[in-house]
Amino acid sequence: LILQRENKLFWDSKVISSDKAVHLSPEGVLIAYRPGSQAYYLIDVSKPNSPLNVTALFNRLKEKQLKLPGVLPLTKVAPASYNDRKLIVMTGKGIYSLDTERESLELLSSSTIGFAAAGNEVYFWNNEGLFSFNLIFRNKSPVAGLDDFKTSSIKEIAVSQSGGVIGLLTKGDTAYVLDRSQNKLLKIAENVDQIIPSYDGKKLAALLKDNSLVVYEKKEAEKYKIMRLELSDAGPVRQADWHKNNRYLFVRDSRNNLYFIEADDPPPLNKVLIASGVQSFTYLQEKNKLYFRD
Repeated sequence: LILQRENKLFWDSKVISSDKAVHLSPEGVLIAYRPGSQAYYLIDVSKPNSPLNVTALFNRLKEKQLKLPGVLPLTKVAPASYNDRKLIVMTGKGIYSLDTERESLELLSSSTIGFAAAGNEVYFWNNEGLFSFNLIFRNKSPVAGLDDFKTSSIKEIAVSQSGGVIGLLTKGDTAYVLDRSQNKLLKIAENVDQIIPSYDGKKLAALLKDNSLVVYEKKEAEKYKIMRLELSDAGPVRQADWHKNNRYLFVRDSRNNLYFIEADDPPPLNKVLIASGVQSFTYLQEKNKLYFRD
């Protein structure tokens, strides 16, 4: 668990960096961003004095291996799901696979608006469509089921590790679900702030700006269920995450109350207050532990 306080990152009560935490793997590999130098770093928290400058490595390999001169800033860095030292990096337009151990760089697409990594796949979109790139077999495929959908309107995508269900959030704050087994797109909610897939890839939670949630659940074949979970106060849902069993949600509402909520049974749904005055929380699915800050 990484703690951030006064622009410093702490691990095991020790200062490991003055950067902004982006992602921490269960193995203790941290992706951090340094605003001053506008560079991303890869840090082994057990050896914090030897950070790897990911931005510098990317630009060196881009020029050496891909013969593309010039220094480019990175706009997004995320780990491949199966290897936390293999990174997916994005510049203003291009998306690349960067192996920090072998020091190899591969261009996946020169035209990209955004991406998400899940399993062995990287999903990215541009004005021409939504695509998946398999990092093992090194092949790119268009994602079916979006024939009349303008992918240029996508603001965010959320993909479970199985990749069975893809959530799409548009710039107009409308959430859709793409069922890849049926290649069908379904609108599930409007006025959405964030979308979060469950770990098993069968559910998607849409956090609304009016302090409620919409949960989509895939059933057998073409069947599905959509539930709306109302919280008591007006305002946006600030934060949510799925429990490891995919039946419950941790939810922090507009008044910073932290709840544990059922998300699959017929009404009435149980809702348990964990704590009030919660500023943020982190759920570690691997250890089934919940941490929160008040």
